[in-house]
Amino acid sequence: MVCAGVLRGLILFCLFFSGVWGVEKTLDQNTLAPAIKFLRQNYQPGQNQVAIAFNAPVDKCADYLDNNFLNKYPGSIVKKDLNSPECLYKGQKLIAARPKPITGSTKKQHSEYLLMNVPNVATSLMKKLLDNDKTGCVVFYTYNSPCTSTCTKPGGCYSIIQALDMFENHKGPKAFVFTKVWKYDCDKDISTNLKEVLKRVPLYRCKDNNNCVACTDKNLKDCM
Repeated sequence: MVCAGVLRGLILFCLFFSGVWGVEKTLDQNTLAPAIKFLRQNYQPGQNQVAIAFNAPVDKCADYLDNNFLNKYPGSIVKKDLNSPECLYKGQKLIAARPKPITGSTKKQHSEYLLMNVPNVATSLMKKLLDNDKTGCVVFYTYNSPCTSTCTKPGGCYSIIQALDMFENHKGPKAFVFTKVWKYDCDKDISTNLKEVLKRVPLYRCKDNNNCVACTDKNLKDCM
């Protein structure tokens, strides 16, 4: 026989977690907004492109904004590593990247690609981050939307689309978030490319005013 106090606690536990991320384990955009603000204020180098991902313990998913989790990763240390030739920060629960110049070329490896595809998808920083806690609360943030010319180009050698398949089997809450539409895509309809992201992981846009919107098939063009 279960005592009334324990039973009541179990009921409240279930209600709390179903209310935070529901059956589909999606993140509420109002909860997500302060997290993105924290990432930008502490880790983004100015208004320059950066990609940041973290895998928070699931019990921090509703309250990681109390800084008990993210404050373990001081901005000064993260930015120092981002400004190194490697353009990477490799933490146990948080990773970040800036675009990295390609030797002998004027082009750069994009930050999303560095986290998801280097040296390959199976051994990438993002795969290791996901495997670190397979039920954790995972947020992948990129300041600019993944570009259509390389990052979301179907079959492209620098595409992240196939790498995003790694999110599909993740059991915890997850989100792929961007703030601005990449400047070279502003005059394009990027909805087809973003649909490929949306197929694999819940997609959000958190604008400069910290207002976050969940992107769906129905409102994808509004998200742009």
